[in-house]
Amino acid sequence: MRADRGWVVGAILGIAAIAAPLLLVQQVARSESPPQEGAKAVPPVIDPAGVRRLDSRLPDPAPDGGAGEAPDATPRNPLRPIWEASLAAREEALAKAREALAKQLEDVRRLEAQVDARLQEANRRLEQANKRWEENARLKTPTGASLPQTLEEANAQLDKLVAIIKKMKPADAAEMVSKWHDALLVDVLARLPARSASPVLAKMAPKDAARVTAMLARGGAPTPGEPAVDAAQGGGER
Repeated sequence: MRADRGWVVGAILGIAAIAAPLLLVQQVARSESPPQEGAKAVPPVIDPAGVRRLDSRLPDPAPDGGAGEAPDATPRNPLRPIWEASLAAREEALAKAREALAKQLEDVRRLEAQVDARLQEANRRLEQANKRWEENARLKTPTGASLPQTLEEANAQLDKLVAIIKKMKPADAAEMVSKWHDALLVDVLARLPARSASPVLAKMAPKDAARVTAMLARGGAPTPGEPAVDAAQGGGER
């Protein structure tokens, strides 16, 4: 009797083992086929073993309990931070270089303006010197002789005039030189020592003394905008 029961139980279990896969396939087919009109919806049969297999394939949840995020498709280059820092440093260096270059350009322009001003001043003095030389060529010396044609002769005659003025009294020398042209007067007084030229200037008319002193300070050039004075033509207060 017990043997018959064991045989029956074994047969039932065998039939169940064979029928279970068939039922599962049938259920899957029903779930994939569209439902017919008027048919009742049959709830799907869930296989716990299949659920466990599916759950094992899912990614682990995030530490905060949420679903795990998909990894970035483009991995980050480990050298990118170094490259970005190098680029920032180069941009900063370029900005400083541009600032220094702008400052140097400003300095160059300022120096260029100064050079132009000095060049104009030098040209002005050269032009005045040429005019003085032309005026001296048309004049006569106090002795009535013509001006020398060479520089050596001119220096020799100026040295003679300087020696004469040194031997004269300041008042007499001032009266004599006041009749000269400014160019000749300045050339002679410039060769005199300060202790000899100062008394002569002190005896001259204040206006003439101021004009001649200013010309001596500028190296013999007349005041800008004021022509040289010729005493023989009545220029200046005597």
